[in-house]
Amino acid sequence: MGEAREHIMNFKVSAEEMEMIRRGAAAENTTPSEYCRACVYRDRTIEGDEYAVKRFKENISEYVKSVPGNIKKAIEELVAPKKEARKAMAYVSGAKTRGK
Repeated sequence: MGEAREHIMNFKVSAEEMEMIRRGAAAENTTPSEYCRACVYRDRTIEGDEYAVKRFKENISEYVKSVPGNIKKAIEELVAPKKEARKAMAYVSGAKTRGK
């Protein structure tokens, strides 16, 4: 996520939420702010947010460029967008019930 970050967001969380964020960040070997950012991207990608999906595809394509050819083909087949899979993800995430 290589763009410049110019804005600061401050918000309150409970002690339990703070601990969940810290545990999640530690489990992914990242900072709490990067962990929160990643959670937003994951959620928005599942919901089908155009910007989040675009960023996800960019990140995957950068990763795929660094992988040898035979493995690259397998990864491309695994992450190829499938219409039915997107529908299922939207249904599971509740997008259909929220009028999306």
